[in-house]
Amino acid sequence: ASLIPAILVTVDLAHFEFVAHNIEYGNELTMVLIDLVILFSLVNESVSQSPSTGISFGMVVVSGMVAVLQLTLYNVAGGHLAH
Repeated sequence: ASLIPAILVTVDLAHFEFVAHNIEYGNELTMVLIDLVILFSLVNESVSQSPSTGISFGMVVVSGMVAVLQLTLYNVAGGHLAH
């Protein structure tokens, strides 16, 4: 998923920087959704929920918040704040 933004930036950084960043931030959100699907399937298979399940869910939530914050900062406040 990082190949397309890398190619775009290599071709013309000034023209494709905005699009490449948005593709990358969208990729982060997709990875968070996949992590949630995997986590929920693991929780549903286990009979008892261990404390590590809550920690894992918390880590997925934090990574999702970071991805949304980066996407928002880049598109609303300008690119320099999202890095």
